Amino acid sequence: MHPESTEIVYPQANTFQTVLDMMQYLATPIDKNDLAEKFNFDVRQSDYYANSLRFLGLAQKEHRKYVLTDLGQSINSLPNSDFRNEKIIRQILSHITFKLVFDSYLKNNGESDDAYIDSVLAEYVPNISGKTIPRRRSTVKQWISWIFSVIY
Repeated sequence: MHPESTEIVYPQANTFQTVLDMMQYLATPIDKNDLAEKFNFDVRQSDYYANSLRFLGLAQKEHRKYVLTDLGQSINSLPNSDFRNEKIIRQILSHITFKLVFDSYLKNNGESDDAYIDSVLAEYVPNISGKTIPRRRSTVKQWISWIFSVIY
């Protein structure tokens, strides 16, 4: 199995619904300052959430502005539905770390295993260690919880 890419920062955006809500603002190019204003975020937070969309392949950054990819536009144009959620879940689970952790939840009757999540992150996410791992673990757990909230 291959590690996560180093080209896009690993997500640190715990509220997955906010990640999804942000898509509507990326239909046209927008910078992190304008996103921060729209979401009443710190600029750093707007970067975290927009980069989460990049991580999922739903947005890209061009000339310091975020904009939806073709896939992001396609998903953004869909109504909130099982079909839309399935496409989003597929994007999340296309990442080795999320797939391994999701499978772990299934094997453990929906329970998380923090030590396992930490080991997966340490092994498959380049350039993170120490105090960064628990912050990323939190994001992984929240995104997996979102998946379970829409499939059950």
